[in-house]
Amino acid sequence: LIVPAGTQVQAAAAAGSKFRDRIDVRGTFTFIWADGSEYVINGIALDHQPLPDGTFDLTDGSPGIRGRILKTDDYAEFKLLVAEAVKGLMNNSQTQYQSIFGLVPQNTNRNAALGSGSSAASAYAQVLAGRIEKDLEYVQVPAGTSFYIYTLDVFEPELRSIAGLRQGNQATPGTSLQEMEHATAAAAQQLSESEMKQRLEQARAVEAAMEKSKQQEREIERTRALLAPTGSPPADSSDALSQP
Repeated sequence: LIVPAGTQVQAAAAAGSKFRDRIDVRGTFTFIWADGSEYVINGIALDHQPLPDGTFDLTDGSPGIRGRILKTDDYAEFKLLVAEAVKGLMNNSQTQYQSIFGLVPQNTNRNAALGSGSSAASAYAQVLAGRIEKDLEYVQVPAGTSFYIYTLDVFEPELRSIAGLRQGNQATPGTSLQEMEHATAAAAQQLSESEMKQRLEQARAVEAAMEKSKQQEREIERTRALLAPTGSPPADSSDALSQP
């Protein structure tokens, strides 16, 4: 399989996809040809690490695109250690006395200042810890970094279309498209059969109505024939006897 030169490949990395010195990119990959047609497929980006002697590094083909780790603050860990040290120093510098509940700081201005400073150092340490956990490091992938795309579906470039309309702009394989087309054709055929059956029933109803109308006309004609006069009325028998 050869993809023409100049074909663009677009994908997106999910939030929190950084691990070690790599970015995990997986999901849908959109191939855009020079004519503007698009094809979408599911895949995973893999590391590409060729060596000068023609072989490949041990991590070649492992998940993720390799980059370099950059820090938003190079001294964040040092600041955290200093804040924790200042907190401990201020707590230990407070003057205390023994009570029935144990050691209790004395109520002095010096202890108040040390206590507030210790609380501020503790809050700053918590803020730094949150930054270190979330936003301290990020991975920068230089332009031109090569990587593999491990496809999770059969690559079918013949399914490409403008704006990916044929696939519905989703990673839909050809088999699924064939199933949907078959289902659509079956539904259309079922609809046409239903329409044909309905039209046949309508034709039969019209034919039955016409036959009933003809039968009614025949009954009317028969009734008229029975009621119509057939000739002059017969002569009276008494009149016939009186004549010579």
